[in-house]
Amino acid sequence: MPSARRCICFVEDDIARDVSLSSRIYGDACAQARPAVGAIQYGQYTPCNLCAIEYEVGCGRGMITTPGQYVRDKHFDDVERHVLEVNAHL
Repeated sequence: MPSARRCICFVEDDIARDVSLSSRIYGDACAQARPAVGAIQYGQYTPCNLCAIEYEVGCGRGMITTPGQYVRDKHFDDVERHVLEVNAHL
């Protein structure tokens, strides 16, 4: 799985490959239209880049075990602790 730093690099890689900055995806975790640049596919889930970073930090700290758990937690507002941890490290 990508680290938080690698998730940021995915944005840079997508830009270098001329992925349109105006392209949008539906983020499975945040349930919002977000930039497609930097979105990462985890099996059946595609979180936006910010959610992917949040997911990776949560995994790295042993707080999240699967993409499905993260998406469920995010939908039920159980991810606030991860947001605080990510913001402290970016």
